[in-house]
Amino acid sequence: MKKIRMIISIALTVALLMSACPGYPPTALADESVSINDVWVQRTYNEVPEITKVIIEITGSGLKDAPVRVRTTDGFKILDASQRIYNENGYLKFELTGPEKTSIQFTTPIYIDDLEVPVNYSNFPIINSVEPKAVYLGIGELIIKGSNLDTSDGISIGDNSINEDIVRENDKITIGNISGEPGFRDILFTREESVTTVKNKVTINSLYQNQFRLILPMEIADLEMYPNKGVPQRTTVYFRAPSLQESSVFFLRDINDPFYASNLGTDNHYQSNAHANDIITVQVPNLTPGTYQVVLTNLLTDPPTGTDLRNLIKWQKPVGSFIVVSAGNAAQINRVDPNQGPDMNKNKVTVIGRNFDELLID
Repeated sequence: MKKIRMIISIALTVALLMSACPGYPPTALADESVSINDVWVQRTYNEVPEITKVIIEITGSGLKDAPVRVRTTDGFKILDASQRIYNENGYLKFELTGPEKTSIQFTTPIYIDDLEVPVNYSNFPIINSVEPKAVYLGIGELIIKGSNLDTSDGISIGDNSINEDIVRENDKITIGNISGEPGFRDILFTREESVTTVKNKVTINSLYQNQFRLILPMEIADLEMYPNKGVPQRTTVYFRAPSLQESSVFFLRDINDPFYASNLGTDNHYQSNAHANDIITVQVPNLTPGTYQVVLTNLLTDPPTGTDLRNLIKWQKPVGSFIVVSAGNAAQINRVDPNQGPDMNKNKVTVIGRNFDELLID
């Protein structure tokens, strides 16, 4: 009897000493087994599109501190504790932004503790391009090009599933009659699978952020711009049309580039005329020489600097090309002959100078 009591006493002492050891979890004695309810994996891409992060979420029980192993190009590895955003008994969340985001091979299972969970991105949709980058609400058509584009269970734009006209093929998706509010839209592909080690389901998706913008259609009849060549911070550019609303003017290298305040025409003035053309005048912003695309948009008042303003654009109207030149290459008038005469006559006027090429003279 004394021997039995001694054995029990020694066992309890050892258990207490082990639980007091650094790094030894007291819950280990309870030996709670890991069970999994759901697994959710998301690859996130930017506008380019390039992959920017991978998120792994797991729900169930016994998950706290459970090792999660993934296959990478360098072999299997356990996800680092620093990558755990949440580490709870019923919920794990990992966010991978380092090399693992592209090196994980989601064609082989992941292991949560000792449980094998298939997470298979094989034959999953991949986007190569989205055109156009600005789609007119209700009338525009969006073309998505890539591979395996017809293999996911679902596709959605923004927060809503697509209710518009859609044609899905392996290498192309065509979407028409898109509705909603102006602004950026994401594209999300989703697939759900049932596996034996997960009580509910495994969900994988790919989120492509800011892939295109919805804008309102804007028709401006008989819109004219002049001149189409000028010097930064010196040349005034005129826009006129019979019905022209107050607008902002952007000078962009490419119409799909970000809209920055530095590309915005300065000293903006608007003149409404009931019996003549409405007029907008702006000064060419401080830009490097080159060819720019001029775009009218809804009026932006005191927009922030250094920030892409495209999400503030409700409508836009391309006008044409404008050539920014240095002061030495600017158009220069030396003489006008004759330099006076009656208005509305049909006499010819000769303008003598230099660098008149591609300059619209009104």
